[in-house]
Amino acid sequence: MREGDAVRVNCRVRGRPEPQVWWFLRGERVAPGERVKVVVNEAGCHTLLISKAELEDQGVIGCVAANRSGEQRFTCNLRVLPRDRQEAPNFVRKLTGQRTEVGSRVVLQAVATGNPTPNLTWLKVGRE
Repeated sequence: MREGDAVRVNCRVRGRPEPQVWWFLRGERVAPGERVKVVVNEAGCHTLLISKAELEDQGVIGCVAANRSGEQRFTCNLRVLPRDRQEAPNFVRKLTGQRTEVGSRVVLQAVATGNPTPNLTWLKVGRE
């Protein structure tokens, strides 16, 4: 997962009596909120949804299902990679003024950095 991606973890639970289900993230019980939701459907599928993963969400996700007959657990590891940072274009080598004679060859060089890598377009008198 990348930072900002949606995370969905499913756990199908069955038992008699109907088990209670709790979700854990990094050992702490999940408290549903704006970014984190817990959804249950009619088929007994319990889903943990994180709308926009943050670097702090990284770690072990656990699900515990329990009733008076016993308890079952499962865990998985959530790895959240940093989002590629965007960076505005920056000219690291700018054009320099040149004098030349009519008909002579001229070499113009410019170098720009940025993320994503910028496209450079050459214009002469306002036209490509």
